[in-house]
Amino acid sequence: MAEPARELDPDALKKLAEIIGHDGAIEIVQTFRADIQNRLTEFKTGLQQGDLKLVERAAHTLKSGSAYVGGHSFAGLCQTLETAASESRTEILLEKQHEFEQRLLRISAELLALESGANS
Repeated sequence: MAEPARELDPDALKKLAEIIGHDGAIEIVQTFRADIQNRLTEFKTGLQQGDLKLVERAAHTLKSGSAYVGGHSFAGLCQTLETAASESRTEILLEKQHEFEQRLLRISAELLALESGANS
C-alpha cells in the first residue's frame, strides 16, 4: 500500500526559516503543533453541539496555521470547512470530517518529526 502524500511543503518551511530565522520557524512549528489538539477538539465539539461558529473558528485558525508551516492543500480544505460552517452546510462538514481529522494527524506527525530533527 502506498504511503500517503506529505502534507507539508518542505520548501515553504525553508522559506519561512530564511525569512524569520531557524529558531523563529521552529517556534512557529512548535506553537502550531501544540495547538492542533485544541482546534480539533473545538471542531468536533462544535459539530456535535451544532455550534457552527466554533467549527468555523477552529477551521479558520487551522487554515492560517497550516499555511504558515507549508500545509497549503490542507489550508484549502480548512477554507472549505470554514465556508461550510459559515453557510450552515453541515452535510459538507460531516462529509469532510474524517479526511480533515486524518490529514490533521498527519500534519501533527510531520511537525513532530521536524521538531525532533531540529533538536537532534
